[in-house]
Amino acid sequence: MDTKKLKQNAPVFILWTLVYWGYIHYFFSVNWNFHIFSVKDWRFFSQQWAQGWVVEGADQWTFILVAMAAIPVWYIVLKLLLPIPYRKIFEDLFFDSIYKKKMAQLHNTEKAAVKKRPSYRDVRPKELAHGLATPTEKEPPADMPPVHPQPAAAQSAPMAERKLSVPVPAPSDPFHLQDSLYSDEEHTENVAAPEAEPVVPFENMETEIQPLSEDLAKIMQANCEVFSNVAVKDAKVSFVAVGKKTVYLCQVDDAEGDWLADEDPFGSEAPLWFSDRSHRVSPVFELLKIQADVESLLKKQHIEAACQSLLVKTQGVIINAEEMLSKWKNVGVIVCRSQNGGSAALASFTDSFPDETAPTQAFVKKVKDALHLTAKKAAAKGDSAKRTKKPKG
Repeated sequence: MDTKKLKQNAPVFILWTLVYWGYIHYFFSVNWNFHIFSVKDWRFFSQQWAQGWVVEGADQWTFILVAMAAIPVWYIVLKLLLPIPYRKIFEDLFFDSIYKKKMAQLHNTEKAAVKKRPSYRDVRPKELAHGLATPTEKEPPADMPPVHPQPAAAQSAPMAERKLSVPVPAPSDPFHLQDSLYSDEEHTENVAAPEAEPVVPFENMETEIQPLSEDLAKIMQANCEVFSNVAVKDAKVSFVAVGKKTVYLCQVDDAEGDWLADEDPFGSEAPLWFSDRSHRVSPVFELLKIQADVESLLKKQHIEAACQSLLVKTQGVIINAEEMLSKWKNVGVIVCRSQNGGSAALASFTDSFPDETAPTQAFVKKVKDALHLTAKKAAAKGDSAKRTKKPKG
């Protein structure tokens, strides 16, 4: 039993059943005073039918026809209601609000935390325990100017009340120190916190990315047996690479535009990726479904092999890739870039594809038989046919 499909159809089934049979009950009770959920009324009907009740008149024929057609009509309409894509209709109706909410979350996470520069008073060295040193009675060196004694009023003042006058550094000072090591609070200037950076417009969130010229198949063929355009049940994967003990599923994502990735499910539905014009099911989520099918097929054939999925962005940009890297790592999918894809936070396919050891032919044959990998043979036959084809004339 498909649990996911059951969850999707249950609300439609319950709502339609309640509405339909509620109306049928109302229709019978108003027109014939017959309650379809009453055992007493059905017992009376069966007794009359057993005693040879003869249906006469349009009223009684209508009762019989409606009673006989109630269940078939309920079933037929239910079959028509279940395939309707209610989720897509809901997303189309509320797409703007969902998209704006996702973009607001992205902007909030990208705002840098503004911190006030600490006052130099808080980080300056501690003062000497005994205050300023008192002048000694020794004679100053000959090369130093004589020290003039302080006035009597200044000498009689307590040491705590004495202040050392230090000139404030000029604005040309490279450090722009606005308070002295020994200045009091009245000389300390409050440093204004830097203004928060304005929200970057959606179109300019990603810097220009340098294109990568990579041959994905050639990179994997260095130590793997590679098959292209492989069908796995109802889905397709761009490449399947067979290593020594690992099967790699490489899916190329060439959807253009700026995409806001999201791997959190929408209720019981699949997670969505959003652009400024449309949305689609997360390709990471779709790739994980294919991986689960591959693992199931390998397990049925008792093949001990790990599966690793790679999503290669060759066109378009994932604007929140840096934020999503940890989530992709948690679900076990390597997301990288190649050709004109982005963002810059993603590593190239060359750097992302794991180092692998060449597999044995016996292991490759087992995987081919389990997954029905015939794409490479078909391509080879096509190339052979092209070579053997004779030119006309």
